Amino acid sequence: MFVFSAIALFLTSLFDSGISFQGTIISFIEAVVLISLAYYIIVPISKVILLPFNILSLGLASTIVYFVLFYIISSRFGLFTISDWTFQGLQIGGFSIPSTHINSFFNTIVAAVSVSTIINILEKLL
Repeated sequence: MFVFSAIALFLTSLFDSGISFQGTIISFIEAVVLISLAYYIIVPISKVILLPFNILSLGLASTIVYFVLFYIISSRFGLFTISDWTFQGLQIGGFSIPSTHINSFFNTIVAAVSVSTIINILEKLL
């Protein structure tokens, strides 16, 4: 549980330069513990409560829950910050994604979705 959250947060911070940790490895571990508790305790409860809205919105409610939890953890506890960053662009096999600036609001959404997706993939692999 904590290992999946640690891997997800580390991988997200590798490609998202807008996420920075305040201090040492201890702050990273504290952030992982908070994200793990939120992901494995609060998210399942919210999925049950918001099930009808989640079905009608095709999963948008889950994304909103991830965003709110990530925002609360980053702003209240100060273990990591989410700031603006510029995506440098990507070219793979003739497919091109141009360089773009992402503000902190959308960066929080990107980080929350990224962490939750990586955790889900790791859980499916295990």
